[in-house]
Amino acid sequence: MLFDFGQKTEVLKYNYLTDAAGNRLLFNSGIEALNYMVCRGWELVQAYTSGEENSLTHYLLRIAPARLTAEQRTALLTPLQGENPKPGKKR
Repeated sequence: MLFDFGQKTEVLKYNYLTDAAGNRLLFNSGIEALNYMVCRGWELVQAYTSGEENSLTHYLLRIAPARLTAEQRTALLTPLQGENPKPGKKR
């Protein structure tokens, strides 16, 4: 499984998530990973396929900001070092 937060990766290399302690959580299927995330407060927004013969499945998830701690919200809304937002665009 690959949860794409905008990072550069080679999609087909991943069948795991990494927890907060850095441990790999292996999954046998996309649905198993999706169930894991839903049990932790994430909501499925959309699922779609792409690639040759629709061989890749993508899951779009979201989590309500109210479920995050103030520290988590701050970390998610703080630009990364070296990130230059485009002029005229608000984050």
